[in-house]
Amino acid sequence: MAAGARFEIRALVCRSEGARRKFLALSYATNFAMLAISAPVCIVLAAKGLAPSWIVMLPVGVLASSLVTYVLPSQHSSPAQLKRLGRMNVAVSLTTAGLQILAAKIAPIGISLVSARVVAWLCGIFVLKASVIEGIRDTLALKKRDFGRIYRSSRQEIFYGTASALLSVLELQCAVYVLSFFSEKHAIGMYWMGFNLLFVPFFVISGSVRPLFLRHLASARKQGDVARTMRRYVAISFGLGLALVTPLTAGTVVVTRSFLGPEWQDVQYFSALLAVTLLVLVARLPISFAASALRLQRINLGFGVIQILLRAFSLAIPLYLGLSVISSMVWFALGSSVGYLLHIILSLYAIKKADA
Repeated sequence: MAAGARFEIRALVCRSEGARRKFLALSYATNFAMLAISAPVCIVLAAKGLAPSWIVMLPVGVLASSLVTYVLPSQHSSPAQLKRLGRMNVAVSLTTAGLQILAAKIAPIGISLVSARVVAWLCGIFVLKASVIEGIRDTLALKKRDFGRIYRSSRQEIFYGTASALLSVLELQCAVYVLSFFSEKHAIGMYWMGFNLLFVPFFVISGSVRPLFLRHLASARKQGDVARTMRRYVAISFGLGLALVTPLTAGTVVVTRSFLGPEWQDVQYFSALLAVTLLVLVARLPISFAASALRLQRINLGFGVIQILLRAFSLAIPLYLGLSVISSMVWFALGSSVGYLLHIILSLYAIKKADA
């Protein structure tokens, strides 16, 4: 989420095409710098036996995930380019689901499950390989003064946006850490599979929607009607969330019952509970998208910390009291949803106050 240092987000609010391409080029540069730094470290850790062998795939996975989820959608921000972006979304979502199910049936171990994710992201890059080549060329054409000027204009977004993105990662994986602490290895596998089947399509689709949302938000700001527009966007997002989450959850249940063995059947319960959180997360999308444009970065950062605490304690306390994992996940879903709802309410209040 932060591999591009949020330069691709800044690119979406640029007024000129030249400036937009320079911000995107710097995002490419940052992503590949991350790859160059992390790849040797991961290879050494795996070679010395200090980490599992699949860690060597993580640098490529992070690069591919960042490009597919954030950079390429920013690069294809016009309505005319949505068809190409849609093909990439379909390729990533279907490949992820198919390979995850195949890996779970044939070899449900770390390296096969991680490989499934990495291959899916690489398929998305292959669909838009011409755009990736164009971004690399723009990166090579950047001059030293461009780096300094873009960095100086983006310091606030880099600090708050990157920190918020890293907290978002911790939010989504918080359940894994808590379940690991209580040695619930089976539950970790169920959570991980449900998360992949539900959230990967969401991440890919939301990244593609962000450019269109920011275009509409820019029009609303010119008309001086931001607060009412944001309330409408949140309501629309909740409706779209129902339309997205319901078939995804039903599909996950069908896939689990039809294609996975008895040891994976708890995935359907985890998916149903995660769907509650995903619904509120979809409703919060306009707030997340508008954070930079409406100066909501500090609120985002603060609620990132609150969300982690809510998730950790809402899952850890029931487990400590002896409740079953499924019952504890109910409290986890409720705690996560309450955190997102509070974030929406406070952000809308801040926007209304600034708009007054």
